[in-house]
Amino acid sequence: MKKVNLSIVLILSFSVTAIAGKVKTTFKEKIENAKQVKVYFNVTEIVDRESDRKMKQTDPNSSTDIRTTFPPEFSAAEIKNNVISTLNSEMQVDAFKLGEISELGTSTNKQTKYLDLTKLPDGIVAIVQVEGDYTRFVDMAKGGEVSNSMGIRANLFFYEIKGGVAKKIKVNMGMGANLGTTKTATIKTPKLEGLAYLEANFPVLPQVEQYTETMKQYASDFAKRMLKKHLKAISKRK
Repeated sequence: MKKVNLSIVLILSFSVTAIAGKVKTTFKEKIENAKQVKVYFNVTEIVDRESDRKMKQTDPNSSTDIRTTFPPEFSAAEIKNNVISTLNSEMQVDAFKLGEISELGTSTNKQTKYLDLTKLPDGIVAIVQVEGDYTRFVDMAKGGEVSNSMGIRANLFFYEIKGGVAKKIKVNMGMGANLGTTKTATIKTPKLEGLAYLEANFPVLPQVEQYTETMKQYASDFAKRMLKKHLKAISKRK
């Protein structure tokens, strides 16, 4: 019978115990521990980002004029309150509260969606980033035919604030949780059209119904997913 090295056994036992004793905090627990998580809705613009990107390659301070603001209906209190109540009920917490975007200044930090989070107290905050895209794809193989469309999306991002420093909490591989989305049909034109054509053929307001529905549905899907992960993690601790 082979002799067992007692010192190795003790080391391995200690290592397993140490690993087992290190309990990873679930997302739901982070939210609960924060007590209050303010959710800020940052409704921005609908922009031709490819046009903007090309202009900035020549002049970093320039920006495209193919952009339009969202109608106020996209910032409606009903939409915001639906998201807040859905996150709370479906994740089984009561921490989520509506934050006023006017409380936040602007910054040059792309990671925080150009919002200044440095003056906020320690804790967790969330940003619902609402933005849209005008797409004008030029197909040179078809004599410069252009495929035009418009899309709107809303993503939910979480940040942990500590000592004035905001650190993103990774959700969905860092891309944020998808909350709302709409997409128009594509219209083809023989040449590149400007903003007036895009606004006339892709009116924003008719998209608000689908946007509102997907916001509530996707908020529910995200919260349920976080609750499911939490319950699974808890069951493994027993």
